[in-house]
Amino acid sequence: LLCNDYAQHGYHYGQYKKAEKYYKLCKDICETVKDIDKHFLGRSYNNLALLYKSQGRYIEAESLYKKALEINENRLGENHSSTAKNYNNLATLYESQGKYEEAVPFHKKALQIKEKLLEESHPSIAVSYNNLAAAQFNAGNLKLAKEYQQKSLKIYLAKFGENHPNIAINYSWLGTISFKEKKYQEALDYYYRAREIYLRFLPEKHPDVQDLQTWIDKCERLVEK
Repeated sequence: LLCNDYAQHGYHYGQYKKAEKYYKLCKDICETVKDIDKHFLGRSYNNLALLYKSQGRYIEAESLYKKALEINENRLGENHSSTAKNYNNLATLYESQGKYEEAVPFHKKALQIKEKLLEESHPSIAVSYNNLAAAQFNAGNLKLAKEYQQKSLKIYLAKFGENHPNIAINYSWLGTISFKEKKYQEALDYYYRAREIYLRFLPEKHPDVQDLQTWIDKCERLVEK
């Protein structure tokens, strides 16, 4: 629909009033036209929800995301990749509000769908493990966060080998979880691994390397005590 293209243009250029006007028009058309493909209606709900989320209008965004989820569950079934995306949208919406415990079940539902559709070694499953790890970490569930992060690491190691930026990110996350657990030597070991990989791809003055070095310095001081 042309109105959706106008809305997208407005959204990408920060013209939110224009984007809302045309997203709403697109939604109203999709709701009014009898024989329109439900895919377009679901997409219009998702687009408007994303706009509201970016503006901090979380209640309105949640309602629209749930409508989009209901459409895809009815149209495609519970075990479809688009339905998994709907669950992920709701999870990230709750995370935007600091509601990490509420986000976890939706990340789990997205993961369960992926596990039915994909091989257990697929990188998309590793992404879901990362999402769950981050949500559990922010909710204060460090043991679960570490378990999910280790599962993600296992998939990435099998897929990419030891020398890949994704592996460095996993090691860095595991270091941060261990640091929060006050296991400083363990955290330091993970951080060293992450730095070793980063330095194969990035200059020493790169912000990611410098940020990691800050954590290494903290750990080294704590280990020496």
